[in-house]
Amino acid sequence: MAFLNMFFAILFFPGDFILRRMNITVVEDQGIMRSFLNSIIWGGLILGIGLKFFT
Repeated sequence: MAFLNMFFAILFFPGDFILRRMNITVVEDQGIMRSFLNSIIWGGLILGIGLKFFT
């Protein structure tokens, strides 16, 4: 269970960090902005890795 908690903390960190910087709570956000930010950040990272190693 500790592994899953650490995994989810790392997975959601970018969105949580940006929301904290914007002074928006998770309750106010309802997960929409956090999900959007996480998908942009992790998608960009995976796309960059994919383009570097598979092209």
